[in-house]
Amino acid sequence: MKILLEEISARIRENFEAKDSIREEGLKISREVVRECRTASFALHGQDFEKADKSIKTARHALEKLEVLFEGHADIYYAAL
Repeated sequence: MKILLEEISARIRENFEAKDSIREEGLKISREVVRECRTASFALHGQDFEKADKSIKTARHALEKLEVLFEGHADIYYAAL
């Protein structure tokens, strides 16, 4: 019985650690999206359209990475990090 409980707790711990790792990576990518959007906004106000376009493309790519990262992890995706 004790071994069974230890196995169960080990699997739960592994699951939490995996979820936490995915969440942390999601936070990192989310910050990148915010940073790039801010850069694009400043660039647009300064009429630097090439820089704005580059930042928007980078943000879009980061959002695509988030979608892939959170695939199969709706609990994290909808948790507002």
